Amino acid sequence: MWASRRAAQAADAAVDQACRMLRLPTIRAQFPDLAEAAARDQMSYREFLAELLMAECDDRARRRSERRIKAAVFPREESCGASTMRKAQLEGQLASDADLDVALDLIYGPLYHRLVFHLGMPDPEQLDKLIAHALRAFGPPHSAR
Repeated sequence: MWASRRAAQAADAAVDQACRMLRLPTIRAQFPDLAEAAARDQMSYREFLAELLMAECDDRARRRSERRIKAAVFPREESCGASTMRKAQLEGQLASDADLDVALDLIYGPLYHRLVFHLGMPDPEQLDKLIAHALRAFGPPHSAR
């Protein structure tokens, strides 16, 4: 038993070192728990390897999306979209009770979606259409004729 425990510790240390060298942080972090679960659930080697690799892939995709969103630096300051929306509200183009933060979210949401799912940014015509729809939703009520 003592020899098998030593062998397991040596294997764990080898996996840890290899994960550092290969830059596999998720596998490195999750290996002990996934190895225990694999033994408990009597997983095959292939199933265990698939679990490890999918965990790494999923975590990398999540971190990649976070980096893209952070790198996009969509402006949310008063000086950009909000000031334009506030001006449109004062000019009567938007309802006086329109929630400008929600209106901006309706415009920015599709842009974030396109960025996260690698769809590319919309061309100017698509962007104009998106903004027009969002503004129409928050426009002043039409008077009945």
